[in-house]
Amino acid sequence: MRNAPIVVGVDGSSWSEAALDWAAAEAVRRDTALSVLYAFEWPIMGIPFSGVPAGYDPRQQARQMVLRMADRAREQAGSVQVTSRLDNGPAARRLLLAAEQASLVVVGSRGLGGFSGLLAGSVSMQLAEHCSRPVVVVPSGDGGHADGPIVLGVDGPASDPAIGWAFEEAAAHRAPLVAVRVWPERPAHAPDLADPDEEDAAVASYEQLERWHQKYPKVTLEVRDLRGHPAALLVEQSSTARLAVVGARGRGGFSGLLLGSVSQGLLRHTHCPVAVVRNSAE
Repeated sequence: MRNAPIVVGVDGSSWSEAALDWAAAEAVRRDTALSVLYAFEWPIMGIPFSGVPAGYDPRQQARQMVLRMADRAREQAGSVQVTSRLDNGPAARRLLLAAEQASLVVVGSRGLGGFSGLLAGSVSMQLAEHCSRPVVVVPSGDGGHADGPIVLGVDGPASDPAIGWAFEEAAAHRAPLVAVRVWPERPAHAPDLADPDEEDAAVASYEQLERWHQKYPKVTLEVRDLRGHPAALLVEQSSTARLAVVGARGRGGFSGLLLGSVSQGLLRHTHCPVAVVRNSAE
């Protein structure tokens, strides 16, 4: 599915412009088509008591915005095919449907209309929880460090799809891959004794990474073992990265990543785009 179109959700905001720019660059790298989508819902707020002004047509305004965004993408995409769509209905539902024929879904970290409140509300949760394709969330004005590594959050067998996707991206971008494994902090005065469960998890994780590295031997791989809070450490690692990749769920350090404080911390404070890769078996 890597050659299937990339779908980018837009609403005319600076956040969606950042997502559009990232998606256009990725489409060029993959030599695949780009679909620019806006999910239109009739506004129920902000209409004056005096009624709708003469000539007011929010759908026409939305259509013009989508065309402008598509033109912006074409300026960057060269020979890559760019199409635009104006769909009726809730943003999450329309993106989930579009994802069925896509290789990747890209959205901005916040928005003005159809994608408003992406990180704080139900849209992000629905996309991360149910999207059949990887979802990339791009912070406004920050496409990551072009020469930086791809940072991967590794957290047990459930993260295997994210690991494979990160290796594939690293190979395509010719970028180094930094695999981050987070372990619980130990009390300050605890004896420095090996934890058998932790050792077993480390060995299994190493073997998991090695299997993928054998498939992509040209990718430069670095494994970093860190202790502390997963979100804070991933945010720190993202400061020099071009892209951060995480799975939807995990064993411990990243457990419930998209449902609790870790996801909110990472997505709100990341310094680079974040890709969420869902395990299709979930």
